[in-house]
Amino acid sequence: MSFRSVSVALLAAAVTVTAGCAVTAGVISSDISAAEARVAVLETRLHAAEATAAGATSALDDAEAKAASMRLVLDERPAFVDAVAKAEKALKVAGKLDVKADRAKVLAAQEKVRAETLDPEVVKTATRDVLAVAKSVNARVAEEKKRAAARTPAGVLAEFRATLDAIGGEWVNVTFFDGWCGGKKVNGCNFSATDIRITKALGNERPSVRRWVAYHELAHSYQRLVWSDIYTSPVFKSLFRSNIELLANCMAYSQGSPREGHHCSDRQIRWAANIYDGRVPKKG
Repeated sequence: MSFRSVSVALLAAAVTVTAGCAVTAGVISSDISAAEARVAVLETRLHAAEATAAGATSALDDAEAKAASMRLVLDERPAFVDAVAKAEKALKVAGKLDVKADRAKVLAAQEKVRAETLDPEVVKTATRDVLAVAKSVNARVAEEKKRAAARTPAGVLAEFRATLDAIGGEWVNVTFFDGWCGGKKVNGCNFSATDIRITKALGNERPSVRRWVAYHELAHSYQRLVWSDIYTSPVFKSLFRSNIELLANCMAYSQGSPREGHHCSDRQIRWAANIYDGRVPKKG
């Protein structure tokens, strides 16, 4: 029975007593009023207790939700720590590479993770960002090592050999020379159909230049197989102005390795491509 029900019962009793004995009616009414007052106080306290209990339950729910979020954040932190370790390792072996921006990204990610206690997605994002930094730095370090290796004599020769083999020049020998070719200093020279020579300094050139030298010198090797036919060709004379170097450039162009800053027309490229098949077209 609620406090309000008790109050109603007391009032009913008071009415009954008054009907039987009027002398005590005032006292009973007073008692009933006092009881009602006490009931009102008790009801107020009950409502307050109920509100306090609801508030406590809500606070408990909030605390539990917050604890769960904090646990999810903590669960993500080991992966972030591993990512930072990988980034630190990559930065340590970066050598002379400029990695200031990369280091700054890692430090910024660390600050975000240190400050975050409730959102695991923030930690996940930071982990991905740091792993991306490590991957980028490692790739640049690998590329720099490759370039450094290509600059060594053994590296220069090995790379040139591999390029020739890849474009159909397995039958041509490659050796070093001092750079003098036809009275000029160059990085590559074709001495015969099976004899290409390069300088050690070729390793200091950009990859695209090193590749073009291989295509160009191999073009001369193919030219030598039909040398007399080329020099007696009217088309060669008119289309290339009897310039054997221009023909070699256009041959390289036809294979996808144009010389930077030089141009060959579509007619020149189509005609030059035939030399690789041992043909000297009579028409341009």
